[in-house]
Amino acid sequence: MIPERAAVPKQFYLVDAIPKTAVGKIQKNSLRSDAVLRAQRQMLAEIKADTPVPLVDIRIEDRGDQGILSTLVLPASLSNEERELAVSTISRAFTTLTIKYTVVYE
Repeated sequence: MIPERAAVPKQFYLVDAIPKTAVGKIQKNSLRSDAVLRAQRQMLAEIKADTPVPLVDIRIEDRGDQGILSTLVLPASLSNEERELAVSTISRAFTTLTIKYTVVYE
């Protein structure tokens, strides 16, 4: 038997309060949504140096059994060329991401 090392977090951060349900259980879905938001912002920040994405907002929606959906909001004023470039950049940034995402223009 090969011994396996214990898992070590890559990052950790402090929160003011752990989200809880009315009966006091930890709301893991809220923590997952927050982790997705942080990961996507970090991924976009890392690739932004090459090709900036004019991001207005990232909205995270927990859809229960269907999983988490991330909606990236870009400015409606972008030209078709700018939209294509932004979507291409987002796709490159999120290649390892398993969360579903969509891009909207507002």
